[in-house]
Amino acid sequence: MHWILPETPQQLQRRRQALAGLFVALALLYMLTSPIFEVSDEMLHFPVVDYIASTGKLPYQDPAQTTLWRQEGSQPPLYYLMAALLVLPIDRSDLETRLFYNPHSKIGIGLASDNQNIIVHDSHAEAFPWKQTTLAVMLCRLFSILLGAGTVWLTFDVTRLAIPTRPMLGLLAMAFVAFNPMFLFVTTSVNNDNLVIFLGTAIVVVMLALWRFGWHWGRISVLAVLLGMAALTKLSGLTFAPVAALTILAVYWREHRPLKDLLLAGLTIGAGLGFIAGWWYIRNIQLYGDPTGLNTMIEIAGKRPPDFGLRDVWVEREGFYYAYWGWFGGLNVISPQRFFDYTMGLCGIGLVGLVLLGVRRLKRCTSAIPIGLLIVQLVLILAGVVRWTLQTPASQGRLVFPVIAIVGVLLALGWGGLLQMLRLPKQLAVVAIIPLVTYAIILPFTVIRPAYTPPETIAQLPKDAHLTDAQFGPTQLLGYKIDDTPVILNEKTVDEVEITLYWRPEARTETPLSFYIQVFGPAANLTDEPVVIGKLDSFPGRGLRRTDTWEIGKIYAETYRIEIYDDLANTPFEPRFKIGWRDFYTGIEITATGLDHNPLEAVILRGGSIQKTNDDCTDARQVRFGDLAYLAGGPIGEIQTTVGDVFDIAVGWRPIRPTHDDFTVFVQLIDPTNPSNLLGSGDNAPRQQWYPTSIWRQCFTDTYHVYVNPSISPGKYRLLIGFYRPSDGVRLPIAASGDNPFPDAYLMDTQVVVNAPQSQEARQ
Repeated sequence: MHWILPETPQQLQRRRQALAGLFVALALLYMLTSPIFEVSDEMLHFPVVDYIASTGKLPYQDPAQTTLWRQEGSQPPLYYLMAALLVLPIDRSDLETRLFYNPHSKIGIGLASDNQNIIVHDSHAEAFPWKQTTLAVMLCRLFSILLGAGTVWLTFDVTRLAIPTRPMLGLLAMAFVAFNPMFLFVTTSVNNDNLVIFLGTAIVVVMLALWRFGWHWGRISVLAVLLGMAALTKLSGLTFAPVAALTILAVYWREHRPLKDLLLAGLTIGAGLGFIAGWWYIRNIQLYGDPTGLNTMIEIAGKRPPDFGLRDVWVEREGFYYAYWGWFGGLNVISPQRFFDYTMGLCGIGLVGLVLLGVRRLKRCTSAIPIGLLIVQLVLILAGVVRWTLQTPASQGRLVFPVIAIVGVLLALGWGGLLQMLRLPKQLAVVAIIPLVTYAIILPFTVIRPAYTPPETIAQLPKDAHLTDAQFGPTQLLGYKIDDTPVILNEKTVDEVEITLYWRPEARTETPLSFYIQVFGPAANLTDEPVVIGKLDSFPGRGLRRTDTWEIGKIYAETYRIEIYDDLANTPFEPRFKIGWRDFYTGIEITATGLDHNPLEAVILRGGSIQKTNDDCTDARQVRFGDLAYLAGGPIGEIQTTVGDVFDIAVGWRPIRPTHDDFTVFVQLIDPTNPSNLLGSGDNAPRQQWYPTSIWRQCFTDTYHVYVNPSISPGKYRLLIGFYRPSDGVRLPIAASGDNPFPDAYLMDTQVVVNAPQSQEARQ
């Protein structure tokens, strides 16, 4: 193969083999930590393989019909045909059972903490030793890993051919490809991307060899075959044809070849495309009236809005970048932000080095044309991805992987050139790659596997759990725990409240049941019906368990973080959680009962607190109510009311420290000369019972409704305010500066003028 591949010194060859071997080891790790059908649309690609293996036919795409493979049945078939041969002898009759879709899956939600699984898995059916569909999927994954290893191996050759004077850059380029966690993740999936990535890299190798070593009919013939295979694997494979033609034209021009050679080379490339892939494009014309079948594919996958444009694509750039490096699952299992910050620095330095290296440096060596060809191919792939994204939601950086070897080469060239210009040791490039290797190793354990591992059962309830007596059919809610850390609403962050539920099943259900949590907050005026400010529907185990298979008698502790709809939250308040079970598919609700088997109207849990930052708290320390709070503002001026009427007063509170008790606020209308005679009152728990004193953390203003006795005489009166404990009536002591004659209530300065009611005639 030396007429295509450059010779490699033995020492470099050993290092190259070590890098490729490490890649395979990591790919196997990713394969084993990623459940079947959770990797990069694998749940759609494998049914295509299964259908071809079962029927010997290609899928026919009809937007009016729902199929297991959906839009992926519109893809060119070479990868699926090859994979079908692998699974042909395996029993795959349980495929539809394995494809049990999680109806609550949070696909596309990068920070999801539950229901990250697309599929509800059966751990016994997927356990080793593999059998049936699981075995078939794993065989296809091993095939994909072989293709990925080929891509990593050929990346070295791309570098050697593009930059022959810097052989060590080949190892650096390999590292940029081999240790990209997202590439490792995609490589371990049943996905036609893996074949087009390998073929695209091979095409680039042959193109560069053609330029580097000159016109050779063997190279042109291999190029034709590879282009035909790429065009029969994925439509993005067609983007390699223009650059291949450009390379042939450049060599023809450089070597002053006769025109007949150029024409024959064109016929050779055309024959490769036509004989290998042409039949499939003709089939599309016959079936869909479209050689690519793209219109049908988009119809099934879903169209973008008519006004979606390049500006909207630009808005999605962050997600696109994340999906190039490490956004796993259904774009809902995301790497830590510090990893993306690191890769951004890695790419930024490489780009700066590439720019500084510039045309002047490239002109000194023979690399100008090869690097130019690589950049043109990269631009073509990017343009194709942008075009596809304009038509259907597809802003995923992994779609650029057909040229991942080119990206690796350009990054290596940028880093190597920058170090050389700064006269720094080239070993620094190795230091820069170490974090990438580290992340590639740890992300399966710290990010991917935890997303698909249900919480462990526990032996007994923790001591800080609140007990309940609620029963939902055969499932008992033993207790709950709500995080008491205040949730401070902030427009710049995702605000979530955390709750832990402790379930114990006494029997399995006939069908999988879902439970729901609805989080309620107060209405704007506090007295109307509460409003839903957050909700969650899920199968048990963060979506990873089924009630028809879980273990009887075990205690399942499950923690959920529920996002709060900030715009509905009338803060501060203690949220209320409504818990229930139902059959998601039929909508039938499971009746809640107590342990006495009597029906419960609803199961409502209370706990935690939701607040907003309040920097305008009055710094008033003139009146102190025990260790609970200071009075931080009250009614100003004179209050006018009428005998038998109701008036409101607004009072501000500044909490001092938390208390274990929930006190009630009392407001009394009195005559200071005869304080024992109650003339009116307005007792109430803070914020109409929505903000008990045990969770007070922030300053707030509360409103109290004072009812004036209809039997009192008109006149001028005063207000007493204080706190008492409902269980025993004990009041909080008062510490006030100035004259306050009461030890357990504060006499407010505001005067209340009570007027006589108007006569019926006067009102008319």
